[in-house]
Amino acid sequence: MEPVLVRWSAAPRSLRRTLLTDRDGVLATVRLDRPGGPDIVVLDGVVAALERLAAHDVAVVVVTNQGAVGRGEQALERVLAAGELLLNRLDPARVLIDYVAVCPHSDDQDCRCRKPRTGAVTAVERLAGERVRHGWMVGDQVSDMEAARRLRVPGLLVGTGHGRAARHRVEASGAAGHVTFVTDFGAAVTRVVNELCGPCRGAPHSRRRCATA
Repeated sequence: MEPVLVRWSAAPRSLRRTLLTDRDGVLATVRLDRPGGPDIVVLDGVVAALERLAAHDVAVVVVTNQGAVGRGEQALERVLAAGELLLNRLDPARVLIDYVAVCPHSDDQDCRCRKPRTGAVTAVERLAGERVRHGWMVGDQVSDMEAARRLRVPGLLVGTGHGRAARHRVEASGAAGHVTFVTDFGAAVTRVVNELCGPCRGAPHSRRRCATA
């Protein structure tokens, strides 16, 4: 069983530097149980943060578990349609988000793409024709942070969505060594940009002036 892949950008960036991010509770809230159609709310600061990543030539890959499909609670078509609505709100010009990987399988289905497994990221790498060389994982679930560990990239656990409860679980497990706790997606992006561009601390500038660009 494979994830559903979407090449959102018309001209995807290289995966040389890649931010992997969960969707629900990190970028937005998406409710499919509303009679008038999906209820989608983009979280504060997300679009501006995506623009900062684009300015620093960091690819963005959204990796989302949608187990309600595998459990028979939602139709795949409905989930994908809601995802497309969200993408059009976040990035109508298709220049901020490069790829999306959707795992539609439930916990009890034997797939390789449901986080914390890393098959969704591997599938994106196959589609792009290259590996993620320098990456980060942003999420609000323990499974996101475990996926980061398996991918050997830093995990950035946000306080939005399920992040506060996940933080308690990560700290109690003693597995917080590779995890940084941040308030939200914008704070996670600030950490990434500062790591890439220490001298300018992520301030607007020509990429030629950035020693790490």
